[in-house]
Amino acid sequence: MREIFEEETYLRFQLLFESAVSIAQAQVGLIPKEAASEINSKANIKNITVKRWREIEKITHHETASLVESIVEVVNTGAKPWVHYGLTSNDVLDTTLSLQLKKSIELIEKKIDVQIRITTPYEGYFYFMDNPITKLIGINKLSKFGLRGMTYIIGKTIVRVNITSKSDIESVFFGIDGVSLFYAEIKEPPYEWKIEKSVCQKLPLFGKHTINVHVWTKDKKIAYDEMDIFVLQFI
Repeated sequence: MREIFEEETYLRFQLLFESAVSIAQAQVGLIPKEAASEINSKANIKNITVKRWREIEKITHHETASLVESIVEVVNTGAKPWVHYGLTSNDVLDTTLSLQLKKSIELIEKKIDVQIRITTPYEGYFYFMDNPITKLIGINKLSKFGLRGMTYIIGKTIVRVNITSKSDIESVFFGIDGVSLFYAEIKEPPYEWKIEKSVCQKLPLFGKHTINVHVWTKDKKIAYDEMDIFVLQFI
């Protein structure tokens, strides 16, 4: 996913658009076929690098203008007037974003063998006795202490998960900080674990911790999720 939105891919999609448009324009007689062939052969990241594109942008102060100039630099004289012919910046940028989103959706839609997600407690909420009292607003002030996005808990709390799996579930493990003293193995639904004082007698839990959940399938597939919590007091 990160690769789809990296700068080189971003440039590659823009060049792909410019190339494809030139071919289409030549087919309907808007530009010479020779010019389209030249643009198609040169408008790629082998000939136009991110570094050069951004160097030109420092002069033009316009991303699409620098794209056009970088293509004009590498094509022959006959093709230069036909680069980006009849197009706008939005034509390039909107189509590029569409290509990125298309690739992202294709990646997301790949079949997943097994997936587990913590559904409750909700991230970034204050909980009292397994009830979400309020969403924590303004927690950014605590970010320097590593507490951003934390779920704060007082009293017993039930950790619930949602599992998507192509095969049967063998076991679901719940734990805290990966410590074997704090864990439960659940073999049948509902897949949930109650964190309360009786569970936490072996070690003190006050402060910042991480809830860990794992799912094992009968065909040996594994998935994992986690959530940061801050325990204030167990009742």
